[in-house]
Amino acid sequence: MSEIPIHIRHWILYEFQLGNNASAAARNICAALGEGAVADRTCRDWFKRFREGDMSLEDRPRSGRPIESDIERLKVLIEDNPRLTTLYGQLDTKNVRSISSGLSFGMCHGYCQRSINITSNPIKLIASKEPNFDQKLFPPVKQEFPFSTNQYEELISLVDLNTFTTLLDTYGCPGCADGGIEWIQVDWTDGTKRVTFESRRLVKGIEGLVVKLREMREEYVAQL
Repeated sequence: MSEIPIHIRHWILYEFQLGNNASAAARNICAALGEGAVADRTCRDWFKRFREGDMSLEDRPRSGRPIESDIERLKVLIEDNPRLTTLYGQLDTKNVRSISSGLSFGMCHGYCQRSINITSNPIKLIASKEPNFDQKLFPPVKQEFPFSTNQYEELISLVDLNTFTTLLDTYGCPGCADGGIEWIQVDWTDGTKRVTFESRRLVKGIEGLVVKLREMREEYVAQL
């Protein structure tokens, strides 16, 4: 696997993060770069590595063309075909469409599900709470709140898509032993990802985002 150019390795990881299988990843890459750009077996090997939790794309020491030349090749490919920036994905926070956070409990009576959703265009925050099943005493409640550009920029500064997309989908045992289920979801131009974890816990790599969204959720849901 170490012989695969770095730009193709990044592309294979991107296909993995989109939820595509290895065969589809190979087809997509070859359709853009040309027949034989990457083998189906190669994609399967890298997908196996990613599923095992190893998201590293680093080279082992080897002879031959240096990594810098592979990066330059990718730049040339993108310049020649701007469509590749959409295919390959520019994981930039300017592409973020919404950030949401929620907390729910399974064994619960009343408003068991609480969440907030912040959108980028237009910039706004919507808080909501609802029961796990229809209850006349607890009808679903949703309300939009003012959310300034400064508030949005403060929040988005805590988002690193390149880190977020490499996280596992689930951490710990959310909902076990009647514990709460907490989640964060980020939607961007070319994809979406939700990370679910045990309530009141932190997720390594996005600790600041977890704490900030938790504080915001409690603040705004309390006003419903």
